[in-house]
Amino acid sequence: MMNDYEEDFCLPDSPTLVQMWKHQAVLMTNEAEYLNTELLKARQDIAKLVAINAELADQLLSQWERRCGDPT
Repeated sequence: MMNDYEEDFCLPDSPTLVQMWKHQAVLMTNEAEYLNTELLKARQDIAKLVAINAELADQLLSQWERRCGDPT
């Protein structure tokens, strides 16, 4: 009598354990590449937001100086 493992993995067309591990490695590699691409995009977006924030802070400071004088 076959157990569950044999029923699932001992069929003639079933992939071998090595084939399954190789496929898993390909999937993990693809996921890592995708995540690296997304991370790069996120870092670029953060850099843009930092630049926008710095520009707005400069604008606020110059408006403050015009209205109230030098804050220091």
